Amino acid sequence: MPNYIRVDVYKNTDMCDCTNNGVSATDKLVVQQENGNLTLEQVRADGYIIMDILCKSRVEENYFYAKEAGQQTWTMMGGNFIYSSDSRFRRTYGDRPLPVHDRIEN
Repeated sequence: MPNYIRVDVYKNTDMCDCTNNGVSATDKLVVQQENGNLTLEQVRADGYIIMDILCKSRVEENYFYAKEAGQQTWTMMGGNFIYSSDSRFRRTYGDRPLPVHDRIEN
């Protein structure tokens, strides 16, 4: 069973919610972490949303971003980022906030 850690959502508070009601409009997001302090049962019981960290290869560097686990619909960056000061996050996902792809347009 995987474990998880909580992540913080970074938003521009001077603007409206540009995610179009995406998952990062909430502050209850977690990412999978081998030595995380939350179990899947705790995540579900507390209503957290699990985020996957994905990678797109680019010529100059890899592009890492977060997307709701299991989301099959095409999504785009809605303006918010996730990050954690927890050293486990930085060791696994890098030193900078990750863009959240949670905006869906119909």
